[in-house]
Amino acid sequence: MNHTSLTVIAGSGAGRSFQWYARAVDPESKKMWGIAASTGAVGLEIAVAIGIGYLGGQYLDRKLGVAPWLMWVGFAAGVGAGIKALVRVVRSYKKSLREEVDEAVKEDRPDPK
Repeated sequence: MNHTSLTVIAGSGAGRSFQWYARAVDPESKKMWGIAASTGAVGLEIAVAIGIGYLGGQYLDRKLGVAPWLMWVGFAAGVGAGIKALVRVVRSYKKSLREEVDEAVKEDRPDPK
């Protein structure tokens, strides 16, 4: 296992030192965690957009007395915003994947000199 040792001296006590081990982060693992975080964030974004649209529509329905029409309009707007967020993340992921493939192809191809 690859550990990096960092010694930290504790306050004015008996001069004790503590060992803290930090694992070297694998770039591929770091990338996968980034993708997982992005995917989780878009899920939360979809839920919040739908909830805000629905609740905002309900509020306007009560204020204007046109129930349930604005609730459904708000819900549809929230779904639309959620789909837009999902499309944005998918496009970003496809772009990064395409760049990776292009980079891998460049590394395998010999220089045309």
